[in-house]
Amino acid sequence: MEPLVIRANAGEAQNHEDPAYIFSSFVHGDPATPILETYPGDELMIRLIDGAHEEQHVFNITGMSWRKEVADDRSPLAASQTIGVSEAFNLNIKEPYRAGDYLYYFGGIDDAWLGLWGIIRAYDGYRECLKPLCEGKDRIRPLPPCPGKGDVVRRYEIAAIQTRLLYKRYGDHDPDGLIFVPLEDVDLALCGGYTPKPLILRANVGDWLEVILHNVWNPDQPIPYHEYPKVPLDMPHKPSERDP
Repeated sequence: MEPLVIRANAGEAQNHEDPAYIFSSFVHGDPATPILETYPGDELMIRLIDGAHEEQHVFNITGMSWRKEVADDRSPLAASQTIGVSEAFNLNIKEPYRAGDYLYYFGGIDDAWLGLWGIIRAYDGYRECLKPLCEGKDRIRPLPPCPGKGDVVRRYEIAAIQTRLLYKRYGDHDPDGLIFVPLEDVDLALCGGYTPKPLILRANVGDWLEVILHNVWNPDQPIPYHEYPKVPLDMPHKPSERDP
């Protein structure tokens, strides 16, 4: 899994007001919340401790995963953990990850406004400020190149389109629906001959996935948007118009 913290290039820095770059260290600098430092190959242990409040929260890490049961290596992998009043969880990350910035955050939009997010930074080389775990400075364990020689690469081309979504036969529908479809089905979907359904990309264990996403939104038919429901701490915003 690749790190998904967005880093704009210099030419895009002028778009710093665009929500697509809200978590970009390139645009805004590093966040004030703790930056958790590591090297690829080092094991991570993150401890969540919840006091007393009226709401549950969901902790997420984009691009990393851990076993749901910390003491059971056969339990399913997870990338999020719900936590409530007087609960505590240990997240033991032993799955491979690459160098880069990984976003950790709590899922509610009011949590984002309140600053409940930060960065896990995996360095691509030795730093004086951080000793590798159980390894010499020249023995940081890198992941193999991707993909390796002889690896199976499954390539998919996907399109994002606008379409009317019919929810039930009684007429409940969304005239401004947005869906993903295989690229070869775009014409069929746009002329109404395609039944919208969840998009599933299939692969075997060990395969690599290469996904190309095409923006097929109609520039003459702007996508309407509505304000999010009010939350305890809110701020004016406009959804991003950045291409998918």
